[in-house]
Amino acid sequence: MRKKKLGILGTIVAALIMILALAGCSEAEVSSTLTIYSDLSGTKKVVIRVYGDEESLGGRDYTAGNNTAFMLTQGEALAEKLKDFCALEDAVFTVAQGKSNKDSTYVTMKFDFENIDDYNAKAKKVAGKYAESWIDATLTQSGDFVTVREAASNLPLLYLDLLEQYFNDFDCYPVYEYGPNTQSQIIPNGIKFQGNDMYSFTWWIVPTSAKIVVGSESSQDVYFRPEENYEHREDLTGKFTEATGIPAARPTVASVSVKEGMKTEYKKGETFAGGTLVVTYSDDSFEEIPMTSAMLSGFDTASAGEKTVTVTYAGKTVRFSMTVTEPQGGSQTPEPPSEKPTVPVWGYLLIALGCVLAVGAVTAVIMWRKKK
Repeated sequence: MRKKKLGILGTIVAALIMILALAGCSEAEVSSTLTIYSDLSGTKKVVIRVYGDEESLGGRDYTAGNNTAFMLTQGEALAEKLKDFCALEDAVFTVAQGKSNKDSTYVTMKFDFENIDDYNAKAKKVAGKYAESWIDATLTQSGDFVTVREAASNLPLLYLDLLEQYFNDFDCYPVYEYGPNTQSQIIPNGIKFQGNDMYSFTWWIVPTSAKIVVGSESSQDVYFRPEENYEHREDLTGKFTEATGIPAARPTVASVSVKEGMKTEYKKGETFAGGTLVVTYSDDSFEEIPMTSAMLSGFDTASAGEKTVTVTYAGKTVRFSMTVTEPQGGSQTPEPPSEKPTVPVWGYLLIALGCVLAVGAVTAVIMWRKKK
């Protein structure tokens, strides 16, 4: 009798463990780089890395879980939406979308500034309603040397307001995905939601590191090392990053090229699937940026055949060839999407758990009656 009861209990526990394992733990990390040039102008770049649903997390024996589902609006559409939310018109947003659920998606915001006062003013525009919490970055000169100093607590202010707007926008994060949550929700070191128009999710965004570059000198502070201690998230209060060096001239774009692996075969009517542009600068540094449809000329899938597409970025161009083919079976009108409501994975899991509990309860009652 005891073995049977233990068997029932084991089944229930196993079901709970299965649900917890599938639910996973979402994860995103944020880093920033502040670069100063010889004319004391500069560039600020903030990168949010959103781990893929099945991507391995450093130092942990599990994956991110239901993570990139939060995107819903992705790629160019996500970049445009964040741009709409940003009060700073000069800010440029790009999204390098993961190719599969085992790959990270990178959201990048970048803006240029004329001097350190201009930087602080523009950063406060990005911070939006959190602008009052901004601690002004400083720049001092001693001969040819320049020292730049910034508060670590500024880092979250460069994305909190933007992402809060995103997650509370119905078009970006619709209620049918996770259900309404009318209670105040605070995510550790992340976004605070208040009111009736927000939606529940288990997504953590962690300030990871801040870097300042002055010429050949740089300083980087790391606030979160998941491979060392996943539970530890450093308190940013009173911490500063500082770098001293002789600034270099602002590099210019020397050339651009298309990274291998981009989709070049399309069917009639297909939209641009994206790609990666490798930008090489005059100082021999380079970066990879998402290729957007706005950079293209000659991309045309209205007719079949071989096409030559020109990509233009910062006055530099590169070309690639693409092939457009007729869909199999000829031209067909696609069926309209089903209007039946979809049930998320966790819904099926809860139903399964309910069934297990019901069967367990019935079995226990039957055994109790037999014993009686």
